[in-house]
Amino acid sequence: METSKGYTEVSERFCGRWSLRPEKSWYEFGAPAQRAEYRIKQEDERLEIAIEWRSSDGQTFTMTNYFIPDGQEYPYHDPSIADTVSAVFANERTLDTTSLKGGEVILHARRELLEDGRSMIITQTGKTAQGTAFSNISFYEKQPE
Repeated sequence: METSKGYTEVSERFCGRWSLRPEKSWYEFGAPAQRAEYRIKQEDERLEIAIEWRSSDGQTFTMTNYFIPDGQEYPYHDPSIADTVSAVFANERTLDTTSLKGGEVILHARRELLEDGRSMIITQTGKTAQGTAFSNISFYEKQPE
């Protein structure tokens, strides 16, 4: 699973539109969003992950990232946030991404599909700007296209 070759079938399991269930989410840092939608698409060897969310205070945000799930580090598109990012399918139901700044892991996200294939748990671990470690767990359900 550590190369992009032959991962198409695995990545297709992740592709689609996913909606946050904030009542099933648990955050050590910040608060779960009021609403969030994840869209995952495969584009050749890359995965596009687009996120739109409304924060607990009502502000709306969007972010799109592209990952090649081959375990290699690639420059991050915004060096003020991270220097590099890597992605890898740890197994058939787990996609890991790791962001580094100054050689240190600042954020690790593990996206795990549950056995039903319709639920995904995203666990984000990292450090705040003050250096405090945190773990946030978000629960998503796959939506019809």
